[in-house]
Amino acid sequence: MGESLEIDFVVYLGDPEDGASAVSSQKLLDDGLNGTSLEWPVAYGAVTVTKGDKELIERFPDPIFKLVSHMVRAVHSLIDGDSETIGFIESEHGFLFEPSGEDVMVSFYVGDAYDPDEYLLTEALVPLEGYAHQVLKMGERLRDLVKMSDPDLFDRDEYSQSLLEFLKMSNKSFTSFRREKERGLR
Repeated sequence: MGESLEIDFVVYLGDPEDGASAVSSQKLLDDGLNGTSLEWPVAYGAVTVTKGDKELIERFPDPIFKLVSHMVRAVHSLIDGDSETIGFIESEHGFLFEPSGEDVMVSFYVGDAYDPDEYLLTEALVPLEGYAHQVLKMGERLRDLVKMSDPDLFDRDEYSQSLLEFLKMSNKSFTSFRREKERGLR
């Protein structure tokens, strides 16, 4: 069996158009912000898709809160057998996630979600259980980064509360999925 697909995100410490550096979500949590201010929910980041040491798609900066929140929401849909598309705000790029048995096919495209101009990554397979685990961990890291840099955001901003709701819903679906799998029902 080959190396598995890894999905994660980086956060830009400032405006990526001004050359701001990108830091992995885990490293940022481990090292702290060290005086860096991140403005949520509009801080920029990029989703990374890697296999081994190779990044399979180019990083396209976009408001990371929306991207990760929608990926977390998609976990519930994928477990239920539904496909999901997640478009970027600041470019014509997007992800297409399609269930395929016990796997998820991950595609990255440019253009319209229903009629892409080009696929930059086509139907890369990741086990559904692994995908769900990785994306839920991404959502938890995002939640923790927000709490680290703006502890009151979830209390005062309804839009940001969606991440917490999506985490709860998708974690519940994932727990049910794992139980069904353990019982041989999947």
